Amino acid sequence: MVHKFCISLLLIIFLLISCGPTIDYSIGTTIIEYGSSRSFNTPLRNETPTSVAFSPDGRKIIAGVYGQVYLWNIETGETKSFATPLKNQRYTQRPTSVAFSPDGKKIIAGLYGQVYLWNIETGVTLSLKTPVRNQAPTAVAFSPDGRKIIAALYGQVVMWDLEQNKLLSFETPYLKKRITSIAISPDGRKIIAGIYGEICMWDLDKLQ
Repeated sequence: MVHKFCISLLLIIFLLISCGPTIDYSIGTTIIEYGSSRSFNTPLRNETPTSVAFSPDGRKIIAGVYGQVYLWNIETGETKSFATPLKNQRYTQRPTSVAFSPDGKKIIAGLYGQVYLWNIETGVTLSLKTPVRNQAPTAVAFSPDGRKIIAALYGQVVMWDLEQNKLLSFETPYLKKRITSIAISPDGRKIIAGIYGEICMWDLDKLQ
């Protein structure tokens, strides 16, 4: 009797689940109209930013545009422009990716054969050459302590230790595939990269 009751109860639950109403999650969607947004115009109106980022305090925005990284202070409206170096000393470059340092004082951009760094307060710049000079990093990032910078290249992630002036390269099994994204763990001890159907992870404590 108990077994029959249990079977009947399970059958009822199954029928309720399988035959119950379908929830339409589109109901109640709020559409935010364009007029309620705030716009920050790039120097060239027909230029689409390749990468954007907020400063850690949320007060500034940067965007990679043709020939420069553009910065807006969203509180004061002040703007600044950081020109990218020429490609092969001839051609204007478009940054492929941009990022703020954790203290908000520096910005980096992925360029042809390098990651370029600007100190937005002092104007000091630094060029970090990549091992492969004929490609631009697809993604760049600072470590949480701001002492390291990583960049995604084809099949590998490179890392600069700014204090020790050291460059490390972390290869994936797919040297001819593009790494689409990278990240450093909050404690700065691990790196991950998305590539060709998987995520590769490196433990820096075990490699250094």
